Amino acid sequence: MRWKKPATWVAIASALLVIWLVWLDSGRTSPGPISGVHAQHPDLAGDDCEQCHAGANDSGMSGACNVCHAEIARQIEKKTGFHGTLAVDATRCATCHSEHHGEAFQLVTPQVFALAGVSDPTKYDHAHLAYALEGRHAALACKDCHKQADVELLKRGDKRFLGLAQRCESCHEDVHQGKLPDCAACHGQEHPFKEVAKFVHVASFPLVGAHLGPKCTDCHPKNTQHAIEDERVRASIAAAPSAEPALLERACQECHASPHTERFLAEMARQRRVQPGAACAACHPTAHASFADARATVTQAEHAAAGFALDGPHAKLACKDCHAPVERVDEAVERATFASFKRLYPGRAEDDCAACHGDPHFGQFASGAFAGARCTACHAQAHFTPAAFDVALHDKAAFKLTGAHQAVACGDCHAETRSVALKDKPKLERVFHGTKATCRACHADVHDAQFDRATLPALVEGKQDCERCHDTQSFTKPSSKFDHTRWTEFPLEGAHARAECATCHVPRAKPDVAGRTFGRASERFPGDAARCSTCHADVHAGAFDTAAFPKAVDGREGCARCHSTETFRVAAKEFDHGRWTKYPLEGAHARAACETCHPRAARPDALGRTLGRCAVKAGDAAARCTSCHVDVHAGAFDRAPTPATLDGKTGCVRCHTVETFRVATKDFDHARFTGFALAGAHAPLECVKCHAPVKTRDGKAELQSPARGAACADCHVDPHAAQFARAGRTECASCHRDGPDWKALVFDHQRDARYALDKTHAKVACSACHKPALLPDGSKAVRYKPLGVNCGDCHDPRGAKPR
Repeated sequence: MRWKKPATWVAIASALLVIWLVWLDSGRTSPGPISGVHAQHPDLAGDDCEQCHAGANDSGMSGACNVCHAEIARQIEKKTGFHGTLAVDATRCATCHSEHHGEAFQLVTPQVFALAGVSDPTKYDHAHLAYALEGRHAALACKDCHKQADVELLKRGDKRFLGLAQRCESCHEDVHQGKLPDCAACHGQEHPFKEVAKFVHVASFPLVGAHLGPKCTDCHPKNTQHAIEDERVRASIAAAPSAEPALLERACQECHASPHTERFLAEMARQRRVQPGAACAACHPTAHASFADARATVTQAEHAAAGFALDGPHAKLACKDCHAPVERVDEAVERATFASFKRLYPGRAEDDCAACHGDPHFGQFASGAFAGARCTACHAQAHFTPAAFDVALHDKAAFKLTGAHQAVACGDCHAETRSVALKDKPKLERVFHGTKATCRACHADVHDAQFDRATLPALVEGKQDCERCHDTQSFTKPSSKFDHTRWTEFPLEGAHARAECATCHVPRAKPDVAGRTFGRASERFPGDAARCSTCHADVHAGAFDTAAFPKAVDGREGCARCHSTETFRVAAKEFDHGRWTKYPLEGAHARAACETCHPRAARPDALGRTLGRCAVKAGDAAARCTSCHVDVHAGAFDRAPTPATLDGKTGCVRCHTVETFRVATKDFDHARFTGFALAGAHAPLECVKCHAPVKTRDGKAELQSPARGAACADCHVDPHAAQFARAGRTECASCHRDGPDWKALVFDHQRDARYALDKTHAKVACSACHKPALLPDGSKAVRYKPLGVNCGDCHDPRGAKPR
């Protein structure tokens, strides 16, 4: 069959094909990638659109959302929570959370909150969630509670806002371990937990006054019947503030230790007509800031019940006059605490005067013979003066009143001591206990402690101090004869025993405080009395007090090493010249008269002596021979090559002795001291052959002059007329031996001349070649050089004989 108008049918078929392809494509192609959060789910990966778009309508899509977001579905169903209370239709999820905008697209943004009716998420107060953000919670950021609030890409299974509970313990530690009602009932949200701002204590025990300060655990410690977690306490908290459970009522002393005695508490309860356990509140209401509040007063009768009746002058005093810290009376009440109660209210006895009156003696009688005695032992209760302390009572003390002391007034020994003071306390008026019992404590020691030296006896016949010589009747009468050796340690012997007292103890022009004119030896002779030089002039000027001399000789020191107390003069035969001058007298020195070295002075000195010092004549270097004797060698042996020391000897003693200056020739070592050994022909010569005798300038002595020199030419004539001189000096020893025979030569013609002798010439006599020659002065000398060394210089070529 032929189709009519085939073009029309082709067009219709093409259109239907296009429509079918479009419909097919619409069911198979996604409008765009889903968000990163949903893309994490394996069931949503790829092109499985039916997981969300079942039925391809909005209700079908919402139902698909609820499959995964079950908690939100329950909120919508029960109309609770954020989604269940939205003003918009919560079943149309896509209204706020659209999809297919790519992986980076955020499903929860401020715009999403705005669509839900929350213009600013940071200020969302949770009001329509039945959990208002109040107090400290209002200042928190979302992420402080919702840890994932600001996370851009939630991990699979994580929740951004869901999953939290409104109970306090879901975020905060419950220290009560769930044993108490809602936390907010006591703590609220406005203040820190420790303040328990909303808690109202039971009516039977309101927290007022001093009870406002302690912490809850101070009164309700853990693990006790009063602990906050105890069921009876929980019951009272649940019923507060009107509940008054009898089991929780406590008396003051259950928490506070009472500083009062049982007698006082019982008497106070009796007078106030209350139960013994309620006696505290009778004087100390809880409304007061402290137990020591100024309003906590007692009557006189109640004070007497404490054991101290307020009679007489005590009745006129204010409480703080007796019950206050001594150092700060004006602030005692304000600063007082329970810990200071014992100091403020020590429970004084009626006769304990010193406890309240400050004890003007400052405990002087707290020990010793009067320890434990009350003030009334010496004073009346109505007044302190006059005191009834007599001689009999004084005898109980460490110092008995005897002799002249019984007539002395108390104030003469126990004078006012204004210099002794304590901070913020009255000055100590008088010193009684510990008053020094020594004589000098009251009396001037006219001896200035001269007899208190450790070297003196502390006891004499059982007596000490001044009583060693004096008694209490009078100082002017010594008890025994004065022992000068014992008390001054200076025995009067020899010339000292014969001297008058006034020689050392010069009478004073005016009497001292004791009326004495007898002077002290130290006033005329100040210094150590054991040293002779303190009273006597040292004529030796300390020469024997140096380290070079012995400090003691046979146990004697100082001048006593040579002198005695009988006389200063020392016999010459007893004087050890070597010990005291370091110059022993030996040989000719021992035979010399003293005046030889110690010349007599023209006038005697202060002690009548004319014997002079050696230093006056010899100088300070008395040990040097030349200090007294002339050096006839003029220092020739004090320089090189002479040795400075010989066999341990120096100076003149290297050759001389103290017996005589003359030195035996055989003992003199000529080579050592002159550098010229006497050998050969020099050895048997007399000294005068080289050292001619000469007179000294004063003509009193004959000396031997120095030799002319050590060279041969200094003493001998050169017979060779300087033929062998070199640099103006002839060395004779280069050819002649140093011996008796001067003609014995050491000259070797072969070695020392420029012409070696052959066999023929060796047989020829020396004089054959070396003949005398006439010198310019007319004398003759054998000619040795210069001579020719050629044959023609000596032989005539025409003949065999020498010329």
